[in-house]
Amino acid sequence: MSKKYTQLSLVQRYQIETLIKAAIRYNKIAEQLGVDPSTISRELKCNKAKSGRIASVYVASNAQMKTDLRHKKKPKFT
Repeated sequence: MSKKYTQLSLVQRYQIETLIKAAIRYNKIAEQLGVDPSTISRELKCNKAKSGRIASVYVASNAQMKTDLRHKKKPKFT
């Protein structure tokens, strides 16, 4: 049986942001959202600010914008 993969929604990203600020561990966040802990880890690795005023901080709205931009740039196969 294969796994069904879904992308994180904006609501889930806001939940991650809130739980990270509350210092909740990745595996507990994953459990609450019903995803694998590696999903949380990857989300934070890909979407944390790399520099600037909010360096190393996860901001859900910025993460969503980065994700949308990556999807727009992704090559389309027809």
